[in-house]
Order: sequence, then structure tokens, then C-alpha cells
Amino acid sequence: MNLKILENTTILIVDDDPVNLKILYEYLGKLKCRVLLTQRSDRAIELALKHKPDIILLDILLPSVDGFETGRIISSNPETAEIPIIYQRAYGYN
Repeated sequence: MNLKILENTTILIVDDDPVNLKILYEYLGKLKCRVLLTQRSDRAIELALKHKPDIILLDILLPSVDGFETGRIISSNPETAEIPIIYQRAYGYN
């Protein structure tokens, strides 16, 4: 797989687990991606509007507003409606 295609890609990662954020930040940073991180739904919406990432990785289980509702808000805004969203749920290894 040619991962060079990801260079200069802006990726917004929304996850309430700091371990997940750290792992993804380090991996994608090595691929020369611009990585935006947040643990909060409201901040995810702000970052999506401000930076117009190329893709959003969105945890479905977030405190306060869940990932599905956050994605609905982002997708319903004409300024961010075209941003692809990948919904994910990471499970612990315990």
C-alpha cells in the first residue's frame, strides 16, 4: 500500500481516550499527516469548521454528545457536509 498519498492530509481525530489519541497522533505524524486532536464533541465541530479536514475519525461513544450526533451536526452544515467521517469504537484490551 502506498501510504505516501497521506502526506499533507489533514485528519481530525475525536476520541475521549487519550491513549487512542496518542497512538493515532504518533502513527499518522510519521506519515506526515497534519493531525488535529480533541476529546470533545463541541470542539470537534469547531475544528471541522475552522480547518476543513480531509477526513474525520470519530469515536461513537463520547461523553455529553455522542459521535453519531456530532457527525450529524458536522454533516448537516454546508461548510463541512462533504468531509468524510469514519465512525469508530475502540475497545479496551482488558
